[in-house]
Amino acid sequence: MNLSGSTLVSSLFAMWILLSASCYASLSCNDTRNSYVEGTASIDFTSKVLSYGLPDSSKPNLLPYGELTFFDCLSAGSRFYIDLTDIGERMGRGDRTFDLWEVDMPVDLRKRFSSKDCVWIPTCVEIGIGYRYEYHPSRTHISDTQFWLADISLPDIWVVPRLSYERDVIRDNGTYLNFSLSKEIEIFDSVSIVPSVSQGWGDVRRVAGYLPGPDMVGRLDHSGLMDASFRLDLVWKVSERVSVSVFTAYSEFLFDRDIRESARNYIRQSDAGAHNHSWSIPFGLSVKVSM
Repeated sequence: MNLSGSTLVSSLFAMWILLSASCYASLSCNDTRNSYVEGTASIDFTSKVLSYGLPDSSKPNLLPYGELTFFDCLSAGSRFYIDLTDIGERMGRGDRTFDLWEVDMPVDLRKRFSSKDCVWIPTCVEIGIGYRYEYHPSRTHISDTQFWLADISLPDIWVVPRLSYERDVIRDNGTYLNFSLSKEIEIFDSVSIVPSVSQGWGDVRRVAGYLPGPDMVGRLDHSGLMDASFRLDLVWKVSERVSVSVFTAYSEFLFDRDIRESARNYIRQSDAGAHNHSWSIPFGLSVKVSM
């Protein structure tokens, strides 16, 4: 595992601090939620890692995550991407066998508003703004970058709509929007399913930052609708603080032929010719503990 770089060392130390402080907060608050600090730790397994419907890693990954939330509104965390297989020399990323190839460090400020806060708000509105630093070990040949993030949702209505905004401010200055609809349906006591659909859109810089042009020459130079995703989660709330979930999803580029053809070329290249399609079907498992 490549552990070089002061940023990676700092993020590993931050993860240790997050988990240690989370356990301390859990013990010191005598099993109550009336604490100024709450912690969350999770471990996820996924069959592939997608960004904008495109595989950043088309092989199984393990994703540990730790997060602290202060005053129920400000959170900071670290997520680690660990490739579980030998993918070889592919797309210049090197051999990532059981290797840490990405670390995400998000900070998020989130607040819910209701009619109690503003009389003209008919239902609860949740607004979030955030920042994420994305670090890659030097031998992957992918530059680090940073993102500005924002989202708005209506969590109390029957089907929850959510609009999210992402701006890459370092690598390509691209903008990505995503609109989703989701619904939690309880099927048994403590067991629920969450179907969701989403559609992404990228501006010309976001599309060009990922997708090659026709015949793999240059970059695709227009904005458009990117990934459409259909996802189903099965969630078991084991206790107040522990949950286990599994998911499967189908992602495809439905509405823009040029983007779909370019995505097919991207996926064929990333999988060393093993596949010749633009769709992906990831699946995975998550265990989450709140403290």
